[in-house]
Amino acid sequence: MSTSLASLADVRIWGRISARSTHRERLLDFPTTATARQRFYFRATHVFSLSGQRRYDRGKVTPAKINDTIREEMFFRCTCSAGRLIASSCSCPSVRRVILSYLVSAYGKDENLYPKDFRSRAIVDQRLHFDLGTLYQRVVDYYFPTIQLGAHLDQTKKAKLAEALGWFEAMLKQFHWSAANHFTIADVALCVTVSQIEAFQFDLLPYPKVRAWLQKCKDELEPHGYKEINEAGAETLAGLFRSKLKQ
Repeated sequence: MSTSLASLADVRIWGRISARSTHRERLLDFPTTATARQRFYFRATHVFSLSGQRRYDRGKVTPAKINDTIREEMFFRCTCSAGRLIASSCSCPSVRRVILSYLVSAYGKDENLYPKDFRSRAIVDQRLHFDLGTLYQRVVDYYFPTIQLGAHLDQTKKAKLAEALGWFEAMLKQFHWSAANHFTIADVALCVTVSQIEAFQFDLLPYPKVRAWLQKCKDELEPHGYKEINEAGAETLAGLFRSKLKQ
């Protein structure tokens, strides 16, 4: 993953497993850029804090703590086949959503973040898939050719991103939050994407529900280091984008 891709992906873990004997240690490689690591720690520590099982004080989260937690509690607890599947898929951006759902399912004291009811969980999953396959993808399609290659912005791709935001605006008419009448992991995932769109200075005025929802997410996530970690990472990538526009 390039520096810019790693930054927007925010929690992608590069995974690899030793193909040698089964008793050898499974290895995880975390994102190498500072922004990517910050966005990963933000997601992981936020979910730990809300789950009520893993609480780390702000300012005391270290790569070692997150590294050890993910290594020991996520991967080493998996069966060999499941561990191979998850770790070998870690280069995929969807893995960050798998980690979110895993942590809440394993450690959550209640089901608010990731409901156990099949219908309610399906709505949360749909929003996660919408974020990955539509909204996030269209952000990448529109902005990343400029960030990576210095290409001119494509107005057709801008229209596609606006279309996706319009769909999200419609989704927000159904509930107080993105997938339910309470905060869920879908809000965590979508907040990172939409806050990046905001940092790129995309016009969000036509989407009043998106803007109101985003502010609620910021308020909800602020005790977990939103400004220091997520907002800072979004601004870093946006600064790179603006520097490419000037070239």
